Amino acid sequence: MAINKTEELHNLDFTVGIRSQQINENFDLLRRWIEAERLRVGGWGLVEGFELTKDLSDFSIHVSEGTLINQDGKEVKVDKYKFIAGPPVYKELTQEAVVSTEGYIQLEHPAYSNIQKHCIIYDPPNYSELYDEEFNILNLDTGTYLTTKDIIFIDQDSVIVNSEYVGARVQINYLYANDRIDAILLKKDGSEYIYEIGIISTSPSQEVIQDYLDKGYYLIGFAYWHIGTEVDVQFITVDRTLRPIFVDEDNRLYLNGVLYTGDKFIYFVQPENPVENDLWYDTENEILYIWRPNKETGEYEWIPVNDLSRFYREYGIYTEAENPEDLQTFTFEDKANLRFVPGHNQLTVVIDQVVIMRDQFEELSEEPEYEDEACTGYGFKLKNPLERPSIVEVYCDHSVNTKASTLELFPHTAAFIDTQTYTVSDNIVSIYNTNGEYELGNHQLEVYLNGIALSSPDQFCELKIDETPSTVDDFGILSNKFQILTSLKTGDRII
Repeated sequence: MAINKTEELHNLDFTVGIRSQQINENFDLLRRWIEAERLRVGGWGLVEGFELTKDLSDFSIHVSEGTLINQDGKEVKVDKYKFIAGPPVYKELTQEAVVSTEGYIQLEHPAYSNIQKHCIIYDPPNYSELYDEEFNILNLDTGTYLTTKDIIFIDQDSVIVNSEYVGARVQINYLYANDRIDAILLKKDGSEYIYEIGIISTSPSQEVIQDYLDKGYYLIGFAYWHIGTEVDVQFITVDRTLRPIFVDEDNRLYLNGVLYTGDKFIYFVQPENPVENDLWYDTENEILYIWRPNKETGEYEWIPVNDLSRFYREYGIYTEAENPEDLQTFTFEDKANLRFVPGHNQLTVVIDQVVIMRDQFEELSEEPEYEDEACTGYGFKLKNPLERPSIVEVYCDHSVNTKASTLELFPHTAAFIDTQTYTVSDNIVSIYNTNGEYELGNHQLEVYLNGIALSSPDQFCELKIDETPSTVDDFGILSNKFQILTSLKTGDRII
């Protein structure tokens, strides 16, 4: 909403009397100016409230009351709301199998109970309820159904029956329910909530959100329904349509929906001696920073308030010809740029242009031999093999600090792309080669002795190709030599 600079306030002439029309026009113009300024300074979006809670007794989702700024710059109060999402949607499945020598049957999907409203756990006498109309096994060789006494154990997709049925052809009839991701949206004027049910599949997703956002809806959050031995819902609000900056009627400051409690003002020039919670707006890069301790290191630094570009993304692709033999286990042997830190959700896997969910694959990582070594992710394994060779794309997001320059950031991003291990033999030598070349003086080489990092240049030094020590004049020159300066003994491991 832009300010119309051609509009001006009426000059009221009290000598001839005041007309109500001119006063009202002045008030309307001031109101439009205030709303436009509010919109230009802080933007539009959700301000506060709109907290999501659940009641699994009736599968309902509750949205608390909240405040938003609409796309005309007006402040709108919205009442609380309740959605009945409903129980999981299930379908009936039929599967044939041969009972293994251990009496084991592997189901294609976890068996679901609509009566119990969760996946089946049958383990008498602890979990002894099993309903024939939801789960039954037909012996195809005899045409008779197994009784509950014949079924020893069920744990979602694993079934064990009595040993007398080993080798028998059986038909399992059961129910199956998928996960799903629902979206909660609100019309920009606060007048209408929408609960959009997501695609129900082994890889649940939402495909219509952008259509709603383009039509003037705000995203409140996602409800990710997980179907397991319990049915639960996880709320995801990191992508909700937040207003970056808001000041309420009591002059309290909100930053991305979080109340800011300090008595601060925003610096437009970076302060030399900041104190905790100081705000600095970087006008060159248009980023708002707050001075706070880093959650990982505890060191104080300028942390972006509303900067979303904090990832360096690597990309790799597997064609149909490059698919592994088992169509399931993908490793990064020839794609070292995709190596990642396990457990930090850095991998995104796309199969035939469809993003698969986190529960559809597991990360593969190498356990360190020594305590001081880092654990490295080297691939992933699909929970279920591909039905056919497919195009598989992989994205790896590395967290970075957007304030630093590229030269400061990315030498360490690639530090462990090439790892090499030596075991010191009886013929002890101190000079070693690397598989690939590195740049002298650019901190690209890290050396560990028995799992303990060596410092440079006291405990190891970078050598030029002719095996002479490098100097500051050699910065950037490529080499593949280095020398251990500390004493070595047979059996030592150099990484």
